[in-house]
Amino acid sequence: MNQHNGFGDNDIQIVEVMGEGAAEVNEEADRRAEREELERVRAENAVLGANIEILNRAARTLHEEIDEAFRTARNVTDEMMNRAREANAELGIERADVRIEMDKLKRKNEEAKTRGDIWKQKYKKMKLKYSRKSVKYQNLKRQFKNMERAQLGGMEENNA
Repeated sequence: MNQHNGFGDNDIQIVEVMGEGAAEVNEEADRRAEREELERVRAENAVLGANIEILNRAARTLHEEIDEAFRTARNVTDEMMNRAREANAELGIERADVRIEMDKLKRKNEEAKTRGDIWKQKYKKMKLKYSRKSVKYQNLKRQFKNMERAQLGGMEENNA
């Protein structure tokens, strides 16, 4: 027995076993922290995916509104031409009156086209801002991949 430092041989073995246990506890805590971080990143990714879906729906709605504005513009143009023909043929309205009517309809047509162009610009801005090429999306994607690599690397070390 080794009594000069107050520890016996059995005491030294117990301390060594406790040291190994502490290392295992530390490794487990590290793995748990990595899993929690990975879960957090996955949750953020899920939220981003949901936000992207919401934005896609909004973009589709904007696209439909743009189409509606252009349809309205076409309808106004057709209406303008029909009114002009009717005015000339059936009612015998003077050319000046027809021009006034056509000018009114042209203004309506231009307003509808302008509204369509405004919605189109908003749609393009939104599409650029929230596309998969955005910096925020790419940073989160990179962070998520790094976390997965770190977790897979930890698993390979444990298997070896």
